[in-house]
Amino acid sequence: MTETAVQPIVGGQLESGWDPVGAMTFKMTGLGYMGSFCSGTLIAPQWVMTAGHCLYSSADLPIFPGLVNFYVGPNANSVMPAQPPPEGTLHASDRFYVHPGYNPKWGGDDIALMHLSQPVEGVKPIPHNTVPFAKSMLGKKILYVGFGASNGIQQSGSGVKRSGHMSMYTYDAKTYVSWYADSGVCFGDSGGPGLFDYDGLYRAIGVNSSVFSQSGDPCKGGAVQTRVDAYAAWIEKTMATAAPS
Repeated sequence: MTETAVQPIVGGQLESGWDPVGAMTFKMTGLGYMGSFCSGTLIAPQWVMTAGHCLYSSADLPIFPGLVNFYVGPNANSVMPAQPPPEGTLHASDRFYVHPGYNPKWGGDDIALMHLSQPVEGVKPIPHNTVPFAKSMLGKKILYVGFGASNGIQQSGSGVKRSGHMSMYTYDAKTYVSWYADSGVCFGDSGGPGLFDYDGLYRAIGVNSSVFSQSGDPCKGGAVQTRVDAYAAWIEKTMATAAPS
């Protein structure tokens, strides 16, 4: 998670389900498929929710819709250099919508939407959460699915879908903090969802934003997630009134 590396979930298990959670993949003109760099969630047939820092374009790292695809499958790694993975499907993007409040210097409002050129067929989207948090959620387990690193120190194992649980530690108006408990999010899980079970219906309540730790492993500590309910109005307005970015 964070912008420092492109890495699955530390301590997590291999995941073949949760098809709406995919990898954000990159290709370069003349160089071909470059693999995954973030995770994302299909919240509507043509809409992927991810982190603002995953789609933010700068002079140092320009990124454009034509370069980014949404990968649906269990392993986003290529077998042959510059070639897409043999399993799964790639879905082209045509528009980015980074939240207007996102600032890379301090990282607030770290949420974005990516519009796909065509609807994803055969995959049921995960609903984004619109329900305000309750204190009863503190200490509850949140399910995380992503394509980030399985080893935070070596920054290895990226591109493979894994899942694991973290507990909600605290929250404020726009973010919440999850804490490592045998598994934790890591580099490349950025943009992926925190999934909470509301009476049998999982909703995406968070978007992975950053990690912090006082130990030697950056991915065995706390993780900051953007609260989806705090941005529900922006998400719905953007999807309803989308225009080219």
